[in-house]
Amino acid sequence: ASRRPSTAGLRMERPERLRGWTDDASNPEDLRLGFSPEHVRLAKAVVVDALLSQVVASGASRATALHARQRTVATAVSYFWRFYQRRSFTTDEPVLVAVACLSLAGKTLENPVHDHTKFKALADAMAAEIYVDEAGKREGVFSCAKDALLPCELRVLDQLKFDLTPYDPHEELAESMRDEKNDDLFRVAWSVLNDSLITPTCVCVSERAAAIGAIAVACELLNVEPPQSAFLSPPDDDDGNEVGEVALAAREMTRYRGAFAENADWKSKESGAETETDAPKGAPAGWRARPPMLAGLRLRAARIIEAARRAGETAS
Repeated sequence: ASRRPSTAGLRMERPERLRGWTDDASNPEDLRLGFSPEHVRLAKAVVVDALLSQVVASGASRATALHARQRTVATAVSYFWRFYQRRSFTTDEPVLVAVACLSLAGKTLENPVHDHTKFKALADAMAAEIYVDEAGKREGVFSCAKDALLPCELRVLDQLKFDLTPYDPHEELAESMRDEKNDDLFRVAWSVLNDSLITPTCVCVSERAAAIGAIAVACELLNVEPPQSAFLSPPDDDDGNEVGEVALAAREMTRYRGAFAENADWKSKESGAETETDAPKGAPAGWRARPPMLAGLRLRAARIIEAARRAGETAS
């Protein structure tokens, strides 16, 4: 018998896949306008990367701190990916949608932010990080209006068909490794799972498959044997799909590893290793920044999003 409690009733009912794999986690309207799945996926990944980095950065100051839990952030990102399976960059500003998804996830999971000026600050910080030119500056592309958040939340609700089921692969990871004593493996797998949010894994595989995929990638990174407790647990489904989903999740989790390594090398050469003294004045003890994984791809993503805006204006 399985040691894990049944979570069948808690699974998120995801939108039907358009053509079956993560390369196709895009809206047909984007494809019709000439944006390839690779274009769309890259733009979404950079927006999510900026969201994750700025949510962490907000904690450096009490005035901007969002206090978003891991489950809230993961759920928000899943809402974002699901939203853009039905909507297009040509009509919906991705920075505003990402912030609206975070607000909605906080309300759903009883982790709300009552001061909406923090969301405006988050949106503006994300836009400043994403919309850059070769000189590192680009002004006036997007600024979050004070009254823009609620209407966007309602659009997200409508496109999600009011299905606000949480996405929490971290709970599955903790359950799969509850009998393991390798803390390093658990921490690396947790980190891999965090970073996987910049990929469409959350709309393509189950939470358990994502967790097992993260463990597999962590084992490869640490060069250790996979824990039997995770890989020998009975699958949740009866048709054998979980094995394929784990393989897909692991593939997606390594998609941007090269870009991340290149960016990390560049940052270390430019500014040296980050230390505790690098924290902003007044930051809480133990605060750490999350450097963007895809900083080197921001310019390309900004061009894709702007081209989508222009295409939408031309089409209308």
